[in-house]
Amino acid sequence: MIAQEELRPVIGGNVERLRKAKGMSQEELAEAVGISRVFLNRIENGKSSPGAEVLYGLADVLKVTADNLRQLPS
Repeated sequence: MIAQEELRPVIGGNVERLRKAKGMSQEELAEAVGISRVFLNRIENGKSSPGAEVLYGLADVLKVTADNLRQLPS
């Protein structure tokens, strides 16, 4: 099992990569998920961990599974 402090940058990197691939700004993604842009920025920078509800919201908007957000990119 991956420790939370090791998982934060993985999730953040995946969220940022997928957001940019969809051509979305942080503001657009944050609004779609119902969180602040500041919180999204902290997630993308590995400084904050999304709770389950936010993780699933991000996955839904980005059209991936929550597991995809927790995996190292291939």
